Amino acid sequence: MLFSYSLFPGFTRLPNSIILAVLMILLIRRLVAILAACGLAAGVLVYIGSYFGMTMDSLSRWTIIVLSLGLFVFLLPIFSVEYPALVDRTFFSKVLYQGMPKWVDPAIKLLTLFFAIHFCLFMIQRGADLRLLATSWIFFYFVPTMYWWFPRKRDPNVWKRPY
Repeated sequence: MLFSYSLFPGFTRLPNSIILAVLMILLIRRLVAILAACGLAAGVLVYIGSYFGMTMDSLSRWTIIVLSLGLFVFLLPIFSVEYPALVDRTFFSKVLYQGMPKWVDPAIKLLTLFFAIHFCLFMIQRGADLRLLATSWIFFYFVPTMYWWFPRKRDPNVWKRPY
């Protein structure tokens, strides 16, 4: 059975299998983004909690392990999908922000600065280890959340290697 679908401009009739495949990919991307957003929210809660007396000892060891290893669960697929752009060193300048709203680029730069400031404070100040860990979770979970939530609009020239 064929039917029209508005997500595909220019196509009036598509087979159900194509529609279902595209919707399944979109659903999986959104699910991964929601899981990454949970890690982001946990990082924010730990960061706020650090100002109200939360310490590294008050967090369970498994919380720290799961949130720290969870970063790799969300970042490694990005690096494997975008490997050609990473090799060409165009990932952070051309590929990462494709299809994302304009506010994502300044937000990532602001979180990078936020993490760098906390890293410097960690080097100077004693007891800032929980805040450093929380800011790293915030930064490293924000990037995959944005990457997986917003679909890519690929430029075919990004994949070509200049030889």
